[in-house]
Amino acid sequence: EVAWFGDKHPNDAIHSICVKRSTKTVTLVFRGTVNTHNWKNNMKFGMLKQYNPITNEIYKGRSDHVNIHCGFGLYLLRRWNSGLHSNNLQEILEKCNTIGREMAPDGKFRLSIAGHSLGGALATIASFYASADKRFTAVAPVRVFTFAAPRVGDQSFLDAYRHLEQTGRLFHARFMNCRDIVPLIPWCSFQGRKDGRWYKHVGLQVKLH
Repeated sequence: EVAWFGDKHPNDAIHSICVKRSTKTVTLVFRGTVNTHNWKNNMKFGMLKQYNPITNEIYKGRSDHVNIHCGFGLYLLRRWNSGLHSNNLQEILEKCNTIGREMAPDGKFRLSIAGHSLGGALATIASFYASADKRFTAVAPVRVFTFAAPRVGDQSFLDAYRHLEQTGRLFHARFMNCRDIVPLIPWCSFQGRKDGRWYKHVGLQVKLH
């Protein structure tokens, strides 16, 4: 059942929120690349420093910030209005929580996130922040299923993401076709060769032949 369709900004993070009432599951799905604007953002290989929601936890490689693909980050982590305190992702997750609590007033609902290609990159970023939010892990880990998703962050992102997986708050199955180039890119930011900011994959890789 489709509960919400986010197409307010046609060139940005088009998404839908679906519900399965029998299992009290909310599923957030992101659309892939469809237009020139999307392709332009996809090619912004630089990295942006972003807030690390688990910076107060102890884990190997812990950092105050994580570096995320500039183009992908623009869709979710920028603020639509400088007068607002929330970014697009926070608004999307708030909508997921509202819909989830309509089904389960006690907050005990499950969250799944999915996406293909660009949508897979956005699903990866969304899952990182969602799984660090206790509202979405009360019953089960946030489950993520991506298809042909590119890399989205560097080692600092991988370390934080892996910690969320190892502590049972996140499960990510990353499906890829061996003949598809998209999951193999990007390799590094424009400054990557100098400062070591190479892109890293996250999640459990599942190869489809």
